[in-house]
Amino acid sequence: GEAADGAAAGHDVLKGGSDAVPVLAKEDDEAGEVWQARGHKFVGRKVVRSFEGAAVHGKITLWLPATDEDAALFHCVHEDGDEEDLEECEAEQAIAAHVEEVVKRQAAYAAKRQKVVGGRRTL
Repeated sequence: GEAADGAAAGHDVLKGGSDAVPVLAKEDDEAGEVWQARGHKFVGRKVVRSFEGAAVHGKITLWLPATDEDAALFHCVHEDGDEEDLEECEAEQAIAAHVEEVVKRQAAYAAKRQKVVGGRRTL
Protein backbone atom coordinates (compact mmCIF):
# COMPACT_ATOMS: atom_id res chain seq x y z
CA GLY A 1 0.00 0.00 0.00
CA GLU A 2 0.93 3.62 -0.43
CA ALA A 3 1.62 5.71 2.68
CA ALA A 4 -0.72 8.61 3.44
CA ASP A 5 0.74 12.11 3.93
CA GLY A 6 0.50 14.03 7.22
CA ALA A 7 0.92 11.08 9.56
CA ALA A 8 2.51 11.42 13.01
CA ALA A 9 6.27 11.79 13.16
CA GLY A 10 7.92 8.47 12.38
CA HIS A 11 4.60 6.83 11.59
CA ASP A 12 2.77 6.38 8.33
CA VAL A 13 -0.73 5.08 7.79
CA LEU A 14 -1.35 2.58 5.04
CA LYS A 15 -4.38 3.48 2.96
CA GLY A 16 -7.28 1.09 3.30
CA GLY A 17 -10.35 2.87 4.65
CA SER A 18 -11.49 1.71 8.08
CA ASP A 19 -8.81 -0.99 8.02
CA ALA A 20 -5.94 1.54 7.79
CA VAL A 21 -2.98 0.21 9.76
CA PRO A 22 -0.50 2.61 11.38
CA VAL A 23 3.05 1.48 10.66
CA LEU A 24 6.58 2.44 11.59
CA ALA A 25 9.56 1.86 9.33
CA LYS A 26 12.60 1.72 11.59
CA GLU A 27 15.81 3.10 10.10
CA ASP A 28 17.76 -0.14 10.48
CA ASP A 29 15.16 -2.25 8.69
CA GLU A 30 15.90 -3.90 5.41
CA ALA A 31 13.92 -2.61 2.44
CA GLY A 32 10.35 -3.84 2.40
CA GLU A 33 9.95 -4.53 6.13
CA VAL A 34 6.92 -2.79 7.62
CA TRP A 35 6.34 -2.77 11.38
CA GLN A 36 2.63 -2.87 12.19
CA ALA A 37 0.77 -1.33 15.15
CA ARG A 38 -2.22 -3.70 14.83
CA GLY A 39 -3.00 -7.20 13.71
CA HIS A 40 -1.41 -9.34 16.43
CA LYS A 41 -2.68 -10.23 19.90
CA PHE A 42 0.65 -9.21 21.50
CA VAL A 43 0.47 -5.56 20.36
CA GLY A 44 -0.51 -3.36 23.31
CA ARG A 45 0.32 -6.01 25.92
CA LYS A 46 2.35 -5.04 28.96
CA VAL A 47 5.55 -6.94 29.63
CA VAL A 48 8.19 -7.42 32.30
CA ARG A 49 11.77 -8.20 31.30
CA SER A 50 14.68 -8.88 33.63
CA PHE A 51 18.00 -7.15 33.08
CA GLU A 52 20.83 -7.82 35.52
CA GLY A 53 18.30 -9.00 38.09
CA ALA A 54 16.11 -5.89 37.85
CA ALA A 55 12.54 -6.03 36.55
CA VAL A 56 11.94 -3.61 33.69
CA HIS A 57 8.36 -2.86 32.64
CA GLY A 58 7.33 -2.09 29.10
CA LYS A 59 4.79 -2.57 26.36
CA ILE A 60 4.77 -4.24 22.96
CA THR A 61 4.00 -1.45 20.51
CA LEU A 62 4.66 -2.93 17.08
CA TRP A 63 5.21 -6.22 15.35
CA LEU A 64 6.91 -7.38 12.17
CA PRO A 65 5.11 -10.30 10.53
CA ALA A 66 7.09 -13.42 9.69
CA THR A 67 8.49 -13.91 6.22
CA ASP A 68 9.68 -17.05 4.46
CA GLU A 69 13.16 -16.34 5.85
CA ASP A 70 12.52 -14.75 9.27
CA ALA A 71 10.25 -15.32 12.26
CA ALA A 72 7.93 -12.57 13.51
CA LEU A 73 9.41 -9.90 15.78
CA PHE A 74 7.78 -7.75 18.46
CA HIS A 75 8.99 -4.24 19.26
CA CYS A 76 8.98 -3.46 22.98
CA VAL A 77 9.32 0.02 24.50
CA HIS A 78 10.40 0.02 28.14
CA GLU A 79 9.33 2.58 30.75
CA ASP A 80 12.97 3.70 31.03
CA GLY A 81 12.96 4.63 27.33
CA ASP A 82 14.97 1.67 26.09
CA GLU A 83 13.60 -0.35 23.19
CA GLU A 84 14.20 -3.87 21.93
CA ASP A 85 12.86 -6.34 19.41
CA LEU A 86 11.73 -9.68 20.82
CA GLU A 87 11.26 -13.04 19.17
CA GLU A 88 7.85 -14.60 19.73
CA CYS A 89 9.03 -16.88 22.57
CA GLU A 90 10.66 -13.90 24.34
CA ALA A 91 7.47 -11.84 23.94
CA GLU A 92 5.39 -14.71 25.36
CA GLN A 93 7.71 -15.01 28.37
CA ALA A 94 7.66 -11.24 28.98
CA ILE A 95 3.85 -11.13 28.82
CA ALA A 96 3.64 -14.12 31.19
CA ALA A 97 6.03 -12.39 33.62
CA HIS A 98 3.75 -9.32 33.67
CA VAL A 99 0.66 -11.48 34.28
CA GLU A 100 2.48 -13.30 37.10
CA GLU A 101 3.42 -9.97 38.69
CA VAL A 102 -0.19 -8.76 38.53
CA VAL A 103 -1.48 -12.00 40.10
CA LYS A 104 1.06 -11.70 42.95
CA ARG A 105 0.03 -8.07 43.58
CA GLN A 106 -3.66 -9.03 43.63
CA ALA A 107 -2.97 -11.90 46.05
CA ALA A 108 -0.99 -9.61 48.37
CA TYR A 109 -3.80 -7.05 48.29
CA ALA A 110 -6.43 -9.72 49.04
CA ALA A 111 -4.36 -11.07 51.95
CA LYS A 112 -3.99 -7.56 53.36
CA ARG A 113 -7.76 -6.98 53.10
CA GLN A 114 -8.48 -10.23 54.94
CA LYS A 115 -6.52 -8.92 57.93
CA VAL A 116 -8.88 -5.97 58.22
CA VAL A 117 -11.68 -6.73 60.69
CA GLY A 118 -14.39 -4.19 61.52
CA GLY A 119 -12.50 -1.42 59.74
CA ARG A 120 -9.36 -2.02 61.85
CA ARG A 121 -6.27 -4.03 61.13
CA THR A 122 -5.60 -7.06 63.28
CA LEU A 123 -2.12 -7.92 64.49
